[in-house]
Amino acid sequence: VRLASHEILLIRQGAWALARAAKDRFALTPVALARLCDARWEDSRAFAFEFVQSFPQAVLVPDAVIAICDSVEPIVQAFGEKLMLENWREEHAARYLIRLSEHPSTRVQLLVSGLLERYARGNLALLRELVPCLTTVLTQVNRGGCGWWPRCRSSAASAGPSG
Repeated sequence: VRLASHEILLIRQGAWALARAAKDRFALTPVALARLCDARWEDSRAFAFEFVQSFPQAVLVPDAVIAICDSVEPIVQAFGEKLMLENWREEHAARYLIRLSEHPSTRVQLLVSGLLERYARGNLALLRELVPCLTTVLTQVNRGGCGWWPRCRSSAASAGPSG
């Protein structure tokens, strides 16, 4: 996985070939896919995104998708969000909300806040676990990081899964 971030293209291409050959191993440890997506070079990230999408939904478990969303790179976060929404299963909603609510990115926190109404409504135990995220999101309004709250909520909700 580290070779996918090497500065020499030929070495990166070799890393891609090794990843393809070890696809079964990645299926056993899908969180390793997140490290591949976090590659330093755009060509390696493009390979990683395509490689990740070649796996069946059963391999893209919440922990793997959450690990991709946990990236500090906005493009990788966006890819992780896309994977989450494409592979959304209601039984994983609480896990996604709790784990992603810990992310420092305003973008990821807004995604979580947009999913709250649909997947946390009436679930006081889940809402208690999400208090730190809710506090952070709501304070973004006053800092200008989020803009006006209803606009944020509606934009994040529109990115939510349909189902």
